[in-house]
Amino acid sequence: MRTEEDLAGVLRQAARRAPDSDLLAGVRARRRRRAGRRAQAAAALAVVVVAGTVAVRGLFLDVPDASGVRGGDVGGARPPVIATPATTGRVDVELAKPVREAWPEATFTMSARAADGGLRRPITALNARELLVHVGATTGTGSGTTAGATAGTDSGTDSGTDSGTGAGTDAEARLEVYDLGAKTSRPVARMPAGTARLPTFTVNGERIAWHVAPTQEIREVWTVPLTGGEPRLLARFAGTHLGMDTIAVTGEHVVWSERGGGGLWRVPLTGGPVEQVPGADGLSLIAWPWAGDAPADRDANQTRLVNLETGETRRLVMPPDTRGLRCGPRWCSARHGASGFVQRPDGSGYTEFWRIGFGSLPFPYLVGDRFLNLLSLVYDTANGALVRVDLRTGKTLGAGATSEPSKVLYWETDRRDEYQVLNLAAVPPAQ
Repeated sequence: MRTEEDLAGVLRQAARRAPDSDLLAGVRARRRRRAGRRAQAAAALAVVVVAGTVAVRGLFLDVPDASGVRGGDVGGARPPVIATPATTGRVDVELAKPVREAWPEATFTMSARAADGGLRRPITALNARELLVHVGATTGTGSGTTAGATAGTDSGTDSGTDSGTGAGTDAEARLEVYDLGAKTSRPVARMPAGTARLPTFTVNGERIAWHVAPTQEIREVWTVPLTGGEPRLLARFAGTHLGMDTIAVTGEHVVWSERGGGGLWRVPLTGGPVEQVPGADGLSLIAWPWAGDAPADRDANQTRLVNLETGETRRLVMPPDTRGLRCGPRWCSARHGASGFVQRPDGSGYTEFWRIGFGSLPFPYLVGDRFLNLLSLVYDTANGALVRVDLRTGKTLGAGATSEPSKVLYWETDRRDEYQVLNLAAVPPAQ
């Protein structure tokens, strides 16, 4: 997980390379020109950060540069295990089904506004029916639904975005649990005063935690029970721990990793001293208890997985000329030549994405170690399904502001102040 500023920089750079194109228009055009479609370059996503979420403006043609750093060439890291896949699969963008056709039980509509007019921003799915939602102030300029890059518009820069800042007075912001079926919500907590930026959240079955940067030199770690209550400040740093990255809630601690090889740190949920997590030097948190040695260079490869509870270490296997390998305990994604692929950490299950490039992927780790989120496309490793979001011209699409890849995507509909929601926690398991 990168900070909002890092992610925004990467995504703005990708967006500046993008011609104006629309996913559906591009797919339909290829179908009309089937004789020439084999010459198409791989597609990649142009995205920008909008009010703490990621908004997509469609697919664009992008052939990744062949001069990337190979895994094992980074800072004395152990050489990776190189192996040619024994079997391969292929996924074609033209076979993608509309999301509402493929997963009707996982698609919903919800109002973008709370009863008091506050703007809702989905954070993640708690289960097949409920979302954790951030509700912003009722006044102000930041909406997250109209600013920034949108489908079919010229949005190669970040002009017009609020970069995740709160609208109106931040004391009005709050967390709620929203029931997608009943279309009702229950309050969880009001966000602390001073939380002007939308925080980076994480949630387990009992607690929500987040880290936030009230200023450039201040970092704070907070938690609140999912059942509701007053948020508790666990740690506040002035001038230190500025590289806070991925965060997680364990049984007794809030744990986070820090960029630049800063390792993992933790603070007790009951409060107390902050300490380093043993055995985590040079690692970054993926999903507790798993961490990896993914470099800051997005083209360089992760080479190992480490279980920080048991000490188990797995060396990763990858094809020759792999770039940007990122692995959770079950699945990996990476780039190879002008295409992307997924595979298991041991190199099995290799599946290539034909005409779908992975340049500047904002979410290299799979959602729940199952779904590859390409924003306007989602691939399910459990059954090989590829679905597409039919994003209308001039509309934005967002993914929740969570530390781990969010289980919810949402996008604007033609109705004012309404979202279409894809809840990945509601997608049926593989049969």
